[in-house]
Amino acid sequence: MGEIKSLHAKYSIKKKFIGWFLLVSVLPLILVSFVIQNMNSKITVKKEEEAMHNLLLSKAEFVNQWFSAQMGEMQVAAESDVMKSMDSESMIPYLQTLEARSKVFETMFVLNTDGTVIAHSKPESIGSDYSDRSYYPIALKGESTYSEVLISKATGNRIIVGATPIKDDNGNIIGIMCGSANFEILVDTLLKNDEDVSSNLVLIDNLGYIQVANNEEIIGKHIDESNLEQETVNILKESLNSSGISSLSLNGEQYIFAHALLNQLALD
Repeated sequence: MGEIKSLHAKYSIKKKFIGWFLLVSVLPLILVSFVIQNMNSKITVKKEEEAMHNLLLSKAEFVNQWFSAQMGEMQVAAESDVMKSMDSESMIPYLQTLEARSKVFETMFVLNTDGTVIAHSKPESIGSDYSDRSYYPIALKGESTYSEVLISKATGNRIIVGATPIKDDNGNIIGIMCGSANFEILVDTLLKNDEDVSSNLVLIDNLGYIQVANNEEIIGKHIDESNLEQETVNILKESLNSSGISSLSLNGEQYIFAHALLNQLALD
């Protein structure tokens, strides 16, 4: 898979968003989308809030279940005799089979306890040092985890890496099994399968950087540098740590913001 680096790309900017707003966070990844409507009565506003919140909770649950299921499959694989053997020649075809079965994971690989790749579905990446990756020390402590959004130097694709420890029969950690999920495919599969959501979707990572937006010129920008109205920025910041519904008026239009935190991602 090659070296991976964090994504903090720089882009220019457009004025504002229209649509409806959903915030999701994967570690927490924050997903945002918002709909602008003229609200002529409190009843209409209440109905819009309830409908948006229910849709958000449903979407958050769906995404949560997907990430949990993928990690569950990796954990089962990590407990197999093939993985416990830590034998590269045996693990490579097994990892290639797992990769071929997945529509989202573009590479599967195994690290030793030093963080060095010893088996990879793309064998040319064997020997790479991933000890500086955020998921490495977490998995080495015995926890399963997902990384922040990264860029693969090998493919140029944005990815999220899932990692889970490999243990021997005595419970000792002997390695780490990892899978890199293609970020664009993940978003298209989990978040853009709903027409109401996909038209104006914004995804913000746990560091506050915009990873997905209908306005491509703000992708890679921190929300503080996005030139959004300050009230909007304030709501987005609050959404990183809480769930609920907020509203505000901008240029005569009423905005409704719904947000909910996910186990793996953070939705708003």
